[in-house]
Amino acid sequence: MKLAKIILLGALLISGSTTLAAVTRVGNGDNGKDLEGLTPITSGKISTSRERAIERLKTLHVEGVRGLGTLIQEVEKTTLYMADKDVPADGDKDSTHGDMRGYVYARTFAEPLAATRFFPMAQDLSSDQLVALQIHEGLHRAL
Repeated sequence: MKLAKIILLGALLISGSTTLAAVTRVGNGDNGKDLEGLTPITSGKISTSRERAIERLKTLHVEGVRGLGTLIQEVEKTTLYMADKDVPADGDKDSTHGDMRGYVYARTFAEPLAATRFFPMAQDLSSDQLVALQIHEGLHRAL
């Protein structure tokens, strides 16, 4: 009888602990200084790279790949913003996000349809690099 009570208590503690679980944000969506001074991007090199990224994803038929069904939508529907100034990576060592000096090209939150924030240094990237960056940021949201 005593063992049964201990097992029941343990089961209640385990099942009850899941109600305390919270949402965890992953990705590179720093919510600090990179959210200040944003201007919508509606034309130019970065906007054009989004259209090229969508075309490339469609030719790859990513919508048929398990887990990537929303990638085209994520790249297509994200709102693009340009930040006023470059920001340091703050521990983000991934070269896709930034340069060797430790500054970031772009960021997004790993949430469906989150905005993509580009930083001034992203304008120095080639057209192909911007296409790859658009897809990379879309992957954060799609996965």
